[in-house]
Amino acid sequence: MAACNSTHARRTALAAIAAGLAVVTGLYPGHAQADPGCRSICITDLSSDGSRLHVAWMANEPFEFFEVYWQHQGTIDNRTEKVGADQFAFDIPDVARGTNYTVQVLGCTAITPWNADGPCSHVDQRSITA
Repeated sequence: MAACNSTHARRTALAAIAAGLAVVTGLYPGHAQADPGCRSICITDLSSDGSRLHVAWMANEPFEFFEVYWQHQGTIDNRTEKVGADQFAFDIPDVARGTNYTVQVLGCTAITPWNADGPCSHVDQRSITA
């Protein structure tokens, strides 16, 4: 009987560890907090499937909304998309394969803080070749 209880205890402990790791590493779908090294907003994924870019981010503080900006190399044409505070990913459609893109995600507040340039002063930026 002791061996049976020991096996059950090990399985329970392993399940608890696995669930904890899923939450800590962001595998839990509701997880939206950045790691402690992230100042305010951090891009966690920027990838391409050839026809679109996928950008995902995390935030260390609550924002009213996010703005995603992107531009491809050699142009001054900036594109932007405003997304809700509960959205932590966005797909950029119709990208040109082999082109370098710069992507920014901005965290925006309802009121501009006295020491900020604007309501969307928290930003992370990455580049990728589609």
